[in-house]
Amino acid sequence: MHALFDYLFPINELIAQIKYHDKPVYMAALAELMARHLRYIKPERKPDLLIPVPMHKKRLRERGYNQAEIMARLLGTLLDIPVRSDLLIKNQATAQQMALHRNERQKNLRGAFSCKPFEAQHVALIDDVMTTGTTVTEICKVLRQSPTQMIDVWVLVRTAEDR
Repeated sequence: MHALFDYLFPINELIAQIKYHDKPVYMAALAELMARHLRYIKPERKPDLLIPVPMHKKRLRERGYNQAEIMARLLGTLLDIPVRSDLLIKNQATAQQMALHRNERQKNLRGAFSCKPFEAQHVALIDDVMTTGTTVTEICKVLRQSPTQMIDVWVLVRTAEDR
């Protein structure tokens, strides 16, 4: 798991602007910083695929974009790694995780994701914020149904709650 920042000021405000105030353009600078960070810490190990955390189609319609997919596409270009945003599907419109406590988050996402079959030995799951790790855990369960041997998790920010 690699996180670029802790979820503190001013990055928390920047993430809020991206997610809730229609500012996905800010992702370009963050993707550049993330790519530099990843090149520095893992210069010889690249995943076969980048897979963004999906949004439910209802939430995607409301927001108009998936910030994790934008980040994955930018990182894919910068790091020369293919991106597959069609593999993971969020089947259920769940409550927003940020409004829930740890045990509620686990129940909220149980069975919410599915994955189409794919061939890749090493993938990186891309998301913007990691709090309790519930989303990542649920997604890794479905990714493991394919022959994936290694799953990295790359997030922009990680909250102190998850450490």
